[in-house]
Amino acid sequence: MLTTLRRFLIWGLTGVAIVFLLASCGESTVAQCNRLADVVNQTKDIIDNFEAEMQTFNADQAGGPDRTLEDIRDAANDYTDSVDRTVADLNGVAATLDGIEVSDESLAEFKAEYAEIIAGIATAFEQASAAMGTITTVESEADLPAQVETLQAETSAAVEQYNELSIQESTLIAQVNLYCGATGGESNGDTAPQNGQ
Repeated sequence: MLTTLRRFLIWGLTGVAIVFLLASCGESTVAQCNRLADVVNQTKDIIDNFEAEMQTFNADQAGGPDRTLEDIRDAANDYTDSVDRTVADLNGVAATLDGIEVSDESLAEFKAEYAEIIAGIATAFEQASAAMGTITTVESEADLPAQVETLQAETSAAVEQYNELSIQESTLIAQVNLYCGATGGESNGDTAPQNGQ
């Protein structure tokens, strides 16, 4: 009977030790930082690609005064297509971010803030696309100046919103890098990758 009790006690303590061991093997903060860094890098790549497309777009549009209304409509369609692709890509990143589970409270807050920033950037881009969309439907060259004026006002608001969100994003990334670098250095000597923007 004593042997059975000892065996039961030993197996019970071993079971408790295994539970604690498995609990301590949970995902490290560094691993969670790295997953968030992957999303930040995906967002950066999307924005970089969009900016490159816009540089090409602007260079292509420096055509001159002999451009027809159809040329202008086509250019506006190209612009809205590019913006719409970028918004779709950002929404995909937002879905990826939403699927990332983090147990660290600070990282969960960073994740929520970054999700808001991505959503805000997508909204700003949607506003710019909608503004440019009015150019795609201009009926005549006589209507064009009024539409361009409206476009400039609406696009300026979207660009201002994007610029504000970019500053917030940079600040948040710096905070996450600081946190992940400090956490990574303290936990096991690893460090999270530093994301630049």
